[in-house]
Amino acid sequence: MINDGPDHIHLRCGSDIAPTLREAGFEGRFVEFSDPLLEGPLSPCEDDAAWAAMRDAYAVAALDAGPGAIAAQYAALDRLPRDAAITLWFEHDLYDQSILVYLLARFAAAPPKRLRLICVERVDGVPDFRGLGQLSPDALRALWTAERRTVDDETYALGRAAWSALQAPTPQALHALAMGATPALPPLAAALRRHLEELP
Repeated sequence: MINDGPDHIHLRCGSDIAPTLREAGFEGRFVEFSDPLLEGPLSPCEDDAAWAAMRDAYAVAALDAGPGAIAAQYAALDRLPRDAAITLWFEHDLYDQSILVYLLARFAAAPPKRLRLICVERVDGVPDFRGLGQLSPDALRALWTAERRTVDDETYALGRAAWSALQAPTPQALHALAMGATPALPPLAAALRRHLEELP
């Protein structure tokens, strides 16, 4: 059963599932946040505005993004109401996981009233699962029922630790997370190991 309601916010690192959610009967608002945080500068900035400007400049220079496109996505995050019910829709790959841990770290500082997470690395009946965008309306409804869980303190803490490690100037903290278990976000360790393989 879908009970999201028109005030619910569905947050995803791309627009791939937006039309399918509508087809599946979800009423809530869809918000895309797709800054590719697995690449480009990640060094901490003095404030959120400077961070958004840095990331926007990188996207314009390296990814041919339109000026202001990435900054607008950060502004959209700033406008999310803190009393909202938000569901994060993510999968197992490095692109998704890097954005997910950023969002968890960000939300940990001022948690929404209700934050829930769907984060999957496999889907029953989809033998060659690559991402949520390939799923049918029925499959998205099934994930909503079976996989959605409340983001708890352990998940927030892991998101903050992973984001801090990604921003660190050396890879030691990242390596420690990648080589350990990440039960609060089961796909995270493998994604971080993939990231470490690409480092010099």
